[in-house]
Amino acid sequence: MNDFSQHVVVVFDLKYNYNKTNAQVYEELDYIIDKISYDYLEVMGALPKINLIGHSCGGLTNMDYAINHPKNVASLISLGTPYNGSWYDNWFVDLLGINVFDSIGGADIVDTTLMNIRKNNWNNIYSQNAHIIFLP
Repeated sequence: MNDFSQHVVVVFDLKYNYNKTNAQVYEELDYIIDKISYDYLEVMGALPKINLIGHSCGGLTNMDYAINHPKNVASLISLGTPYNGSWYDNWFVDLLGINVFDSIGGADIVDTTLMNIRKNNWNNIYSQNAHIIFLP
């Protein structure tokens, strides 16, 4: 078993705010990681690669971070992440003809163009080393 006292664990716990886009949440995460990295570098002199774990939209936020900072990321684990849009939104569109995310910040979650850009960027950066490759 690893000695966990040798590790730094940072939890960015953010209940999804549907008034913010995933890009806005990503900017918050990016700022926090930059701040922590700077402080850690000042104390320790070197930065380890980070392991990102995200649930739901947090997986998308982490994916954006990994795409923009591939040299900083050791691994990315996503749970219940809507990489192909939201079944919830699709259900409302099919049943009621209403796109729930149109009027709120979460619209970028179901934007297929943005999702394909993410997948292509991921594949371009991680295709040789990733265990999962996204298909457009």
